[in-house]
Amino acid sequence: MSVVRLLLAHNGVNPNIADKIGRTPISFTSVAKYRDIEGMLLLLTDGNIDLNLADKDSRTPLLWATVKARDCDFMVELLLVSNNVDPNLANKDGPTPLPWAVQRNYALVVKLLPANARVNPNLIDEIGQTPLLRVAMKNWEAIVELLLAKCKANSNLASGNCRTPLASAVCNGHEKVVELLVADNRVNLNSKDNAGRTPLS
Repeated sequence: MSVVRLLLAHNGVNPNIADKIGRTPISFTSVAKYRDIEGMLLLLTDGNIDLNLADKDSRTPLLWATVKARDCDFMVELLLVSNNVDPNLANKDGPTPLPWAVQRNYALVVKLLPANARVNPNLIDEIGQTPLLRVAMKNWEAIVELLLAKCKANSNLASGNCRTPLASAVCNGHEKVVELLVADNRVNLNSKDNAGRTPLS
């Protein structure tokens, strides 16, 4: 029997008590490298547990699992099973789980997050960029393709200088990313930035 099950069976156990930095049991379990799937599922289905409690850095269990995704991507998948997990909560610096995964080129997590219909693929990060804009600038073709096809990301949302993902990819000479964006019939090919320049100019 799982030790988690034994503890949760006692009414005196409070599963939402945090440590000095604000992390709760579900927060620590979300980054566990060992696959205690039974324990994780028990925590996820216990009606007394707040699955969105953030620590002092405003990191939720899902954001922690995303941060540590190279070691425990399966925890991201388990957390997304629960309808009580809010995938759009950001930490104090701005990123939600999807932009965090995008920024670090975690393709597997980028595939997992959009499968949850509640994930907003167009949230602006701490520097005023959408996930699609950021990866278009970095020439991460696979992530661009995922965001366009699976996330249905808004391909026309611009940065603070009004530069769209297409304009950014053109400016940086990222030919394959330009090809992917031009093939998307939602893209405005003639959008203007703050200087009045289109992608072609």
